Amino acid sequence: RPERLRELDTDFDNVLSAWNHLGQRGHLETIERATSGLAEYLHMRGRRAEGMKAFQAMIQQIEGLVVSSILERVQARLALGVGMDASWLGRMQEAESSFERALTLAARIGATKIAGESSRQLGIVAQLRGDRDAAQGRFSHALEIFSAADNRHGMAFCYHSLGQIAKAQGKSEIAREHLNHSIALFAEVADGRNQAMVLNDLGNIAVNNGALIEARDMYTRCLEIFEVLGFVQGVSALKNNLGGVARKLGDFDAALTLTLESLELKRRIGDARGMVNTQISLGLIYTDLTDFAQARKRLLEAIGSASARVEIPLALTALSALAQLALRTDDLAHAAAWFGIVSAHPASSAEDRTGAQHSLEKLGSALVIHDPESELAAVVARLLPGTLLER
Repeated sequence: RPERLRELDTDFDNVLSAWNHLGQRGHLETIERATSGLAEYLHMRGRRAEGMKAFQAMIQQIEGLVVSSILERVQARLALGVGMDASWLGRMQEAESSFERALTLAARIGATKIAGESSRQLGIVAQLRGDRDAAQGRFSHALEIFSAADNRHGMAFCYHSLGQIAKAQGKSEIAREHLNHSIALFAEVADGRNQAMVLNDLGNIAVNNGALIEARDMYTRCLEIFEVLGFVQGVSALKNNLGGVARKLGDFDAALTLTLESLELKRRIGDARGMVNTQISLGLIYTDLTDFAQARKRLLEAIGSASARVEIPLALTALSALAQLALRTDDLAHAAAWFGIVSAHPASSAEDRTGAQHSLEKLGSALVIHDPESELAAVVARLLPGTLLER
């Protein structure tokens, strides 16, 4: 409830004090109940760094307690929370090791909800790195765990993740089928926020299919839900998406306003991954507005940030946008080189790969595709992970 979130905003120091007191007293049953609520609040407000610190401190506080099934269950839940915060903050190795620990503990004591979600989160890590086969395997494993326990909520999350993978692979119908199944399951458990999250992904498919007005309507509905709920991360993402639709419809003023508002919200909550997406959006808008210097600045920042986080698909999306900028400025050698990387790399999304291939065809087979020797090419080469340049 939004009013409860606002109360917690003003009373957060006392909440953390009470949390630490629970750890000092070793009240495992209360810690277990409090963990999910604290994690949900921190997620809604984008306070992930504080969440990670709080969960890590609690793990240390209860480490010396007598081993029991409830201790291991609490440890598993806390490790899952640390992993989710670390992933959001771009600390992928910490996230992966935390999810593996949570999965090991949960499997040993039969905590199916934690085991299923840990497997799904490991799939998200693989997805962000561009290993879609590994991600799909993790999501399918999580779905098996949740289905065996008839956990409808967990199943809904898994179908959402499987839909996102199918979309990235260019399998729109399969993606839509998974996403619609996810929405139905979220409706069963009365989870309106995550219904809106899935509706956002259906809007993304509509954009890819050229149904811009339909997508805008979906995004607007999601934005209204997130604003009522006080879900800051969701509001920032939807403003970015609505800005993208406005750009495609030719309303560049609205596009720029919405996207800059999105960037400000993401900066406020420290959403580094979201900021990369928004910088890419701004790069495309500034390209359309012929402010090429500003476009190049935004896209180089996006490439550097995504590469530092080892989020290869996101880095490739930014590189594709930089190639579009190069094409717009008649810098054909750079455009061909960068489109060549995007079209050949297995971690590229189907949308990015298809767009790059079409652009290469337009450039013409007579053009030699190679990495040109230039100051800009050297900058991009330094920013990109070596694995991208090897392919």
